[in-house]
Amino acid sequence: MRQGSSPLTNGGALLTAGDLSASFNTDAVNLISIYAYSIQVTWGSGSSPVGTFKLQGSNDPGDNGSGQGVSAPTNFTDISSSSQAISGNSGSIMYDVTECSYRWVRLVYTRASGNATVTAANINVKGV
Repeated sequence: MRQGSSPLTNGGALLTAGDLSASFNTDAVNLISIYAYSIQVTWGSGSSPVGTFKLQGSNDPGDNGSGQGVSAPTNFTDISSSSQAISGNSGSIMYDVTECSYRWVRLVYTRASGNATVTAANINVKGV
């Protein structure tokens, strides 16, 4: 299942509402001209959510060739060492990535059990 808002080209909310009772992917963020980013995810208490967050990247081109704007990527690869397991009640995680050279990034959640609500999932980007 895919959750999130429309594709971002700079910082902002990755999720307007997230439900940890199911696995999901956020929309991809275009990192063209971005050299660093951070992603923070915060969730409230629920029924002891257990799962894993990770980042995925893509180098798919951003122009669909029509001159009508940016097209979303379709090929994603897990970003090494980005998996962060969660368990228990409320909490948060932070990713801080510098010198990224891939074109797109997205946040992925894989549920194991339990549930909770993501209260904030934001990205901050630094460009050249």
